[in-house]
Amino acid sequence: MQRYAIVLIILLIPLLAFATVIPNLFGSHFGSTQILNNHERSWRLNYNLEEMYQDNLWANSAKNVYYYNSVHPTAIDSIVTYSYEEQTMTWNIQSATIFTYDATYEYVIEGDVYMINLNPPIRMLFMREYIDYNENNYLKDVTIQFLDSFTRTLADVSRLHLTYANNNVSSSITWYAEDLHAPQHLEKTTFAFDFRGRIIQEFMMTSADSSNWVNSEQTDRTYHQNDITTSAIFLNNVAHMWGLDAMTGGSMMFGMVSTEIIQTWLGDAWINSSSATYTYNASNKLIQVLNQEWDGTSAWVNLENNIYTYDANNNMDQYVNQEWTDPNWVNKSRMTYFWNNSTANDDPIVVAPGNLSMVASPNPFQSNLDMKVNAKSNQPVQIEVFNIKGQSVYQTKTMPNTEISINGKEFSSGIYFVKAKQGNQTITHKILKLK
Repeated sequence: MQRYAIVLIILLIPLLAFATVIPNLFGSHFGSTQILNNHERSWRLNYNLEEMYQDNLWANSAKNVYYYNSVHPTAIDSIVTYSYEEQTMTWNIQSATIFTYDATYEYVIEGDVYMINLNPPIRMLFMREYIDYNENNYLKDVTIQFLDSFTRTLADVSRLHLTYANNNVSSSITWYAEDLHAPQHLEKTTFAFDFRGRIIQEFMMTSADSSNWVNSEQTDRTYHQNDITTSAIFLNNVAHMWGLDAMTGGSMMFGMVSTEIIQTWLGDAWINSSSATYTYNASNKLIQVLNQEWDGTSAWVNLENNIYTYDANNNMDQYVNQEWTDPNWVNKSRMTYFWNNSTANDDPIVVAPGNLSMVASPNPFQSNLDMKVNAKSNQPVQIEVFNIKGQSVYQTKTMPNTEISINGKEFSSGIYFVKAKQGNQTITHKILKLK
């Protein structure tokens, strides 16, 4: 078993198979990033709830809570993942994924995944993603590292390099290892395009030494008649979505794909392997992805069915995953999405009526918490921090429109509430401490 596999199982996060994400960069699986980027702009994803279908009932499994940057409210600061303990009927924190952006807050340049346990308090950096862009802000290099449980250091497990020509991606080279110390495995993919610059074919070859390449996989793709994607839109999607997408599990960067057929090389011929058929509603929203596999002779066989529904605001409402058990589709899992209007979202900032506002960052924090309270009045502001039990753990006074730093090193891991009070105005900010 891979050294990091045990920790992966413990994490229970949406990227359990992350070591193999990079080789499938251009796979069109519907992921969290499309949901986050294509929803109505006045809404932000608050959390999603994953349930498993057991004994003809839906049972809680995991949930992901999204935290946004207080200065750039459309940028996700972090995603905190919880698992459900059925015996105690409680949610237990499992991991936190923290994103770092460039100066414009458009592009993710780093993502860190921490494994978290509150009792006893443990915070362990488990995975790291580095992303680099070229002078045109096109995605250029991605490096993925996992924790080596023996050496307690991060080790490279995947690297991706993209090249460009004629204002489009021309090839990708991927290095990865199925084990932290296994021999390297290389994949090279080249692309064919239609008249709009959309990728209609991917041709993948593999090598163990970067000299001798052999055929591996070929993907043929068609698009819906309403699709308006161009090469520029695709490259923009890759640059803006990749960092979040890789850390949330999935990718849908192409636009409105209709079909995908994947063939594998068997030494002397291409053989059908798997296919995906995409269905959209009248509003061009994806409502179904049917996955099938080749029976080896003459027909496609049902494998998996994914159904998507939307709420009245055109935001993703639910995603249901089904598997084929002849002759019926059987529910396997589902994800339900919960949204807040971004003009009234209480996370990360809760603004009371009046002229008092507060910014606290970073959130989550590990040691120091930087704060600034803005107000038109010159009255002093009382700052107080409470733990989840409602106990006061910190108090101070400050003048408005000044910055202060709270030393939170001695705070236990968990959720806290920062309250700022000036006269009869009070605002509260929810924060998360990582040990």
